Amino acid sequence: MHPEIAQHYRRKNSMSWLDIKVWLQEEKEKILNAYIDEIYIIDNLIVLKLKNVKYSKEFLLIIEPGKRINTSELKIRFKDEYIKSSSLWKGILKNCNITDIEQYDNERILFMKLKCYEKNRKIVIELLPRGVVAILDDDNTILLANTYKKMRDRVIMPKFKYTLPPKPINIDYDNITADILKNLLLNNYNVVPSLVKSLDIPPEIAEAIDFLCKLNNKRVLELTSYEYECITVKLKELLKSALEKPTPCIVYKDSIMIGFYSFTPIQFYESNYNIEYLSSLNETIEKYFSESFKSLLISKKIQSVTNEVEKLKKSVEMIDRNLTELKNKKENLENALKVLNELYIDLESIHECVRNRVKNSKWGRYKKM
Repeated sequence: MHPEIAQHYRRKNSMSWLDIKVWLQEEKEKILNAYIDEIYIIDNLIVLKLKNVKYSKEFLLIIEPGKRINTSELKIRFKDEYIKSSSLWKGILKNCNITDIEQYDNERILFMKLKCYEKNRKIVIELLPRGVVAILDDDNTILLANTYKKMRDRVIMPKFKYTLPPKPINIDYDNITADILKNLLLNNYNVVPSLVKSLDIPPEIAEAIDFLCKLNNKRVLELTSYEYECITVKLKELLKSALEKPTPCIVYKDSIMIGFYSFTPIQFYESNYNIEYLSSLNETIEKYFSESFKSLLISKKIQSVTNEVEKLKKSVEMIDRNLTELKNKKENLENALKVLNELYIDLESIHECVRNRVKNSKWGRYKKM
């Protein structure tokens, strides 16, 4: 990360619950009724190749737990090892039809409902930190997950019931008032982190509110009644604008991408930042993560080539060992032949002597013996 970026705004590494809502508005129709044709597992990345007969579309659904979900029209020829590594997933999901995909509350969690022949199944996709992707049966029992773990409040293991991560508070953003806000904000925090922690809103929304209300990230204890009113008004306006009239964009700092957003983040209206607007949030997400995706594929390609080189190296080493053994055998045979050649005249003389002795002797005498 560029050193100046850390001094101003953190680099955005994952989708917010607001991003998920906007993304679903864009992509849900395309995903519904598509069937899963192929599954690829690349490290922590899960890629579903989907086919939607209704729209004659074939596309990828890229899922990165804890970070993002997006569709892609990329034509990638995935290597056989990715198919082999996903054989368990394929055994459960192949040809399943997607009947629904929905967000759970205002959370970074999605549920994808599937019809797999006569069975109903679900894929739960967690885009929150340390999130998982798991396949569930109709009773929410875990069949398979990208990772297994035992946590303080839940267990992600086969045959265990899937439970949602704990949520400390539910906020009705549409009806929040200044008085409610006063009771929710943490007094020992500055405004931006308190808004994020207390209201569970995306950091970029909190930063935009701070900018619009000219709060300079002051301490919550220093807020005036007017500023509480400003916060509630701007919160509603920003959420409404993002959902009803999204303006997908990427923010750059010194030509480095530092964030992707479903609304125009006004806090970046400064000379040091550049904002690029795109046609959809899905396109924005794909572009933002494209370099890391390419790097992953390249690293796997390098790893694959390295593995092939290691195999060839071992084969060459084995051939070298075999050649050394054959060389040693050849030398032993040559030495034996040399000895025979050196002793040949003596051996021939001994043989001739024995032959003559036997020839001139009476055989009966030897028979009696």
